[in-house]
Amino acid sequence: MMKHLLTLLFIAASFSYVTAQSFSDDFESYDVGSYLGNNADEWTTWSGATGGTEDAQVVDDKANSGTKSIYFYSTGQGPQDVVLDFGAKYTTGQFDMTFSIFVTENTSAYWNFQQEEMIGVTWAGNAWYRNDDRLTVDAGAEVMLTPFNAGKWNKVEYNIDLDNNEWVVKINDKCVGTLLAPAAVASLDIFPLTDNATTSEFWIDDVSFDYTETMVEKELDVVLTDVGSVGPAFVGNMADIGVTVVNTGSVMVDNIELSLDIDGAMSNESFSDLKLEPGQEVDLSFIGALDVKQGINIVEVGISSIDGLGSDDAPCNSNVIVGLTGIKLAEDKRVVAEEGTGTWCPWCPRGTVFMKLMEDTYDDRFVGIAVHNGDPMTVTEYDNYVGAFPGFTGYPGVIVDRATVVDPSGMESPIVTRLQEEVNSTFGIQATYDEELKELVATVTVNAKNDLPSNRRLVVALVEDGVTGTGAAYAQANAYAGGGNGTMGGYENLPSPVPASQMVYDDVARALFTPANGMALGEEITAGNSMDFTFGTVLSDEIDTENLRIVAFLALPSPVRFIDNAFEVSFEEAILADNKEFEIDIAVDVYPNPTGDLTNIALDLGNSAIVEIQLVTMTGQIVSSKNYGTLSGNQIFTIDAGNLTNGMYNAIISIDGKKVNKRIVVSH
Repeated sequence: MMKHLLTLLFIAASFSYVTAQSFSDDFESYDVGSYLGNNADEWTTWSGATGGTEDAQVVDDKANSGTKSIYFYSTGQGPQDVVLDFGAKYTTGQFDMTFSIFVTENTSAYWNFQQEEMIGVTWAGNAWYRNDDRLTVDAGAEVMLTPFNAGKWNKVEYNIDLDNNEWVVKINDKCVGTLLAPAAVASLDIFPLTDNATTSEFWIDDVSFDYTETMVEKELDVVLTDVGSVGPAFVGNMADIGVTVVNTGSVMVDNIELSLDIDGAMSNESFSDLKLEPGQEVDLSFIGALDVKQGINIVEVGISSIDGLGSDDAPCNSNVIVGLTGIKLAEDKRVVAEEGTGTWCPWCPRGTVFMKLMEDTYDDRFVGIAVHNGDPMTVTEYDNYVGAFPGFTGYPGVIVDRATVVDPSGMESPIVTRLQEEVNSTFGIQATYDEELKELVATVTVNAKNDLPSNRRLVVALVEDGVTGTGAAYAQANAYAGGGNGTMGGYENLPSPVPASQMVYDDVARALFTPANGMALGEEITAGNSMDFTFGTVLSDEIDTENLRIVAFLALPSPVRFIDNAFEVSFEEAILADNKEFEIDIAVDVYPNPTGDLTNIALDLGNSAIVEIQLVTMTGQIVSSKNYGTLSGNQIFTIDAGNLTNGMYNAIISIDGKKVNKRIVVSH
């Protein structure tokens, strides 16, 4: 029978009072096929409309207890979007939430806590199962990756101490970790979406919550959080295991003994003279503790003793279990993350923080591009492409390798997946720059490790770090100001908006050499061969070449969207890269220039050399190409520009493989 209980108790005393509220539902009293929101007032949907596609139905094909549960399924995002209303917004006291979930193997699942009674205002926390044997749980900027088994029932429990901002998470009655983030809770949202899987399918049963408003002080309380490898867990490396220790009690802590369990191998390490005052935290490490294996490496860290006294007043928050993915890197593979962002967007600091985290974690394997919307850094064509990308629904959002769209906090999982994919292409990038004309000419070499069909699409962009500006349009809206929405890389200590004078923007997309969806190679590049593509542009005065990068990547055309591989190089490195190929001691003259008809390229070759000349548009399209064979002495080559449209072109002159670029202006 259905357990469905709401209680409110008031106990008066001279020193304190307690308020309690409880709810539980096992769905046993509902008819099979009926809609959940039509059976109980506490259950509703995101829009408030019950009894339709947004609602969940009661089923009897799976159950954790009894015979019934509720069922969720999607091949995209929703439309099911079920909400359990807690009846109030809780900001203090203890809130405990429990439910059981069965996720079909090779699919995904998602739920979140809402902080406000009005749905959609503030997310207090999220959880994803992304088809990778781990549950990703977050609260603000705090993220935990804990083992999770699909294909069986899992009991998920949250013990949220709202007074001390502690989110303790249990899986199958085992303490797996604690997140530290200030928040309130008002409802639970259950939403099927495909994230690193083709479908989302799961069942929910035995849902309950209990709330108690108490005034309890913990004298000795130490929290472990942020357990993980220090740096990427690359297969074959000996990785350090780091943990953050936070003193949330009321007395100083000096000595801590930590236990480490890696796939059953136990060890202990003592850390002394910490002098950790209440509210302080310290990062500790087990050096070279993890011999990284491919797949999920299960790591458990716990507190064996605090100041020789054994466990503290809340032992569950002193234990963390994480599943660290051993990453076997594919040779030469780099992953592109295109972030949709904007200075107007109050949640976009989250994108900034996680883009920086991925860059710090994966170094040159990570290629970040911040595509701005609605602010002075917007590149309209690129912005339009990102906004219309399938699955991109809002800001901030990240497109990983043009294969997956995720919230910035969830990009690591698809990045890890893509880093292990073998590539078919590699790149080289070289450039010349005319400082007086501010003209940048870049040549991208596409190398085929395997055959590259002609429809593969090359994307080349300019990306700049350290972008600043003046005026309100460069000020960053900041939903994390004041810390009410949790910590977020320091943004909780900044105002909203953050003044332009305090903002520096990195990874900013500044220009496209190609269309945003790329330009087709035009012809197949067979394995072992290469093809050059040359592009040019005049840089605006706002761009600082010292912070400029040239990014190139090769993608499959729609509807099969993913990036095979990418490469980026700094402006300085591109100018210096194998620059002897661009250095020619031979005099080269172009006249007349501008031209509306014929123009001449004059060379004084001296000794014999093989000469080839290409005429290329500023977007990389080859207008003409001719190999003149072996020549010597003074030579004049005539180019017919009579049929060309007005604009700038690059004449790429190759002399025994050494190249020089000359600009030709066509004006009829």
